[in-house]
Amino acid sequence: MDDWHVERELLDRFLRGAATREEARRVVRHLLSGCPRCLASGCQVTAPDACDEVVERALAFATEEEQRLALERLRGWGQWAALEPLPPEARFAVVESDARFQSWGLYVRLLEASRWYMRT
Repeated sequence: MDDWHVERELLDRFLRGAATREEARRVVRHLLSGCPRCLASGCQVTAPDACDEVVERALAFATEEEQRLALERLRGWGQWAALEPLPPEARFAVVESDARFQSWGLYVRLLEASRWYMRT
């Protein structure tokens, strides 16, 4: 991962669909790289219920697979944000009972969170 991060202004333009094609490609590549800082920013600037629609519109240039991966990663970050404050046994109960939490994006985010917890 390089030292470049998506600035808030560019992220706002990207989510509105106003970024240039090259800027949008760079943002998507960066988000797909798994940068925690930029993925968290993406989740913070979009309302959870509107996130899918906004990101789909912003990713209109991307391939279907790139769109799917970007949405899964963002959704995983949002899901982890909802689960993190809960005690471990409550997290498990939510994930086990709600199929929406049984996703690749959350799985990736859980792996990232576990690595972070191990280091700290």
